[in-house]
Amino acid sequence: MTKGSLTFAAVPLALLVLGATAAAQFHSRTDLVELAAVVLDKNGAPVSNLGREDFELLEDGHRVPISTFVAIDADHPATLNDGRFLALLVEPHSPTARKLARQLIDRMGARDVVAVLGMTGSKATTTDSREVALKQLDDLTPPAAARRPIAKTAIGNLPQDNCRECGVGGVSSGWLGYPGATRLAGNSGMVLGTLGIPSSGSASDPGVAGTSSYAITALGQMQSLADQLTQVPHRHKSVIYIGPGSKLNLTERSVKDGDSGRWFDVVKHASRANVSVSVVSIDGLTGKSYDGARMLADETGGDAIVDTNVYDQGLESLWQRAGQYYLLGYTPGSDKKRRHAIEVRVEGPNVEVHALKARD
Repeated sequence: MTKGSLTFAAVPLALLVLGATAAAQFHSRTDLVELAAVVLDKNGAPVSNLGREDFELLEDGHRVPISTFVAIDADHPATLNDGRFLALLVEPHSPTARKLARQLIDRMGARDVVAVLGMTGSKATTTDSREVALKQLDDLTPPAAARRPIAKTAIGNLPQDNCRECGVGGVSSGWLGYPGATRLAGNSGMVLGTLGIPSSGSASDPGVAGTSSYAITALGQMQSLADQLTQVPHRHKSVIYIGPGSKLNLTERSVKDGDSGRWFDVVKHASRANVSVSVVSIDGLTGKSYDGARMLADETGGDAIVDTNVYDQGLESLWQRAGQYYLLGYTPGSDKKRRHAIEVRVEGPNVEVHALKARD
């Protein structure tokens, strides 16, 4: 019997009841905005044992009632959906990026779900198996340049009552294009994909002079993954980019050319999907600003591990934050403006909250 089938067979009835109770808070509501909030103490460790009454949620500066509230601890999961959900976006040319991705995969627990994808184009089935995730990483190879436009992947409708995306099948690979991926039958996971765009080369988008072709590719991959993850309901998801963080820098030229909207597009799409974007830079200690990477992480509630040669503490912190959070739901106001500012507050000294800062 595979690990994927054991995921369902070995869960005690009491945990299934707990899972149904928690999930029911979300299933019957279609008007809710959901977001994950990570609360850290003065040492940067996640704060547990908080209740709904400890939180204050503001939209456009006005306090709004918290309609639904669930505390998640992936290291002590109460339901199938309480594990971490990570899409690792890895630069396949870099041994350092592969090594750091492997260190994250090695941390996987029984309820954690991972898919490993390549910057230059790949597809992978989400899996709760460490062995399968490592094989996905090993199978990442830099593909040849795409010869024709590549369609974005599509994910079929996913059920809300169990973790069908927690499958064990599938591997990653480079490819020149595919018409679209759909949900596989049974408990075999869901297929994610990145566009088959070469990350090297000198060509950039027509009419865009301020942003490198690599940054265009990376931001496009992040946005595509966020779009795909909109169909995974009622849980927090993380897109973790592992590659040269300096390539994501917002430059004076890109701002002058009006190209900074690409970064905000990623934030906008991530907010719709309750996805945090984290950056693990392989550049090492450079002294650069890494403002683009930090902005993506700050606006989406993710982490930026940049300008460092020491990764262990940062990776452990990222892993813990991805698995210990509070899932909040609220009914938005009737204001039809496109962008709404969101602020999550927690009372107490030396407490820091990481959450989405805006929704569209």
